[in-house]
Amino acid sequence: MRRVVITGIGVVSAIGNDVAQFWQSVQNGRSGIGPITKIDTANVRFKNAAEVRGFDAAEHFEDRTIPWLDPFSQFGIVAAREAITDSGIEFDDALREDTGVVTGSCLGGKESEDKLFSDLYDAKKTRFPPTAIPAAMANAVASHVAIEFGLTGPT
Repeated sequence: MRRVVITGIGVVSAIGNDVAQFWQSVQNGRSGIGPITKIDTANVRFKNAAEVRGFDAAEHFEDRTIPWLDPFSQFGIVAAREAITDSGIEFDDALREDTGVVTGSCLGGKESEDKLFSDLYDAKKTRFPPTAIPAAMANAVASHVAIEFGLTGPT
């Protein structure tokens, strides 16, 4: 077994879209739970959630890239960029070959998955785009980060 070292941190969360905002919220005891704004809650029992607020994908990605990335992936990629910058790591070919990306999620790209099911069941579509499954997969973030930084180690 090899040791793993965490050298940098990055955050996109309900209490901050970067480490500084997140840490300030933690220090001030601010909760990220509030009224749900991203979906109609008329037929939903719970009206509050810990949504990521104030995140503008256009500040972080090219316009042509945004439709291909579930917000879940957008958040993870932005946090990974911040963590890599924070670490001061400069990747060379050897380090890229030894560096893998591991992320943890129980849901993956939920917004993509919800749209997929809505298209299939509500809109009665018989097909969905070939990108739908990759966008919804729980390892989508790890894949995108590995591709962006050219990391070819275990992912």
